[in-house]
Amino acid sequence: MLIRIAHDVFDIADRVKELDEGYYPVFNTETQRYEIRHSDGDYVAVVVPYETLDARVLKHLFLTRRDNAYSALMKLDEENERQRQRSIASAVDEAGYKARQILSYLGDGKRHEMPNPGEV
Repeated sequence: MLIRIAHDVFDIADRVKELDEGYYPVFNTETQRYEIRHSDGDYVAVVVPYETLDARVLKHLFLTRRDNAYSALMKLDEENERQRQRSIASAVDEAGYKARQILSYLGDGKRHEMPNPGEV
């Protein structure tokens, strides 16, 4: 059963209409989740990934709209690239640290056995 939300504490029911006049929030009692539906054909536009209706719902709706899909994908690509760069920098830092450790170990003037690769 769907319970239409006409009024709520954060006025989400009214504010979703700012994004699209056809949007309206409901609570689905079968799934125990909020949904944003559209009056054109009464379809589910978005299943709300949060337990409450709040400003995050508006942001989620905005980001998942078809008009914003390209922009959202570009932001994801940029964040993925930043994460890749951080991973590379971390690996380079770790390799440098290990190389300094090995040189320090070998440069102390004592005779050493070669360490096992797993010990370095």
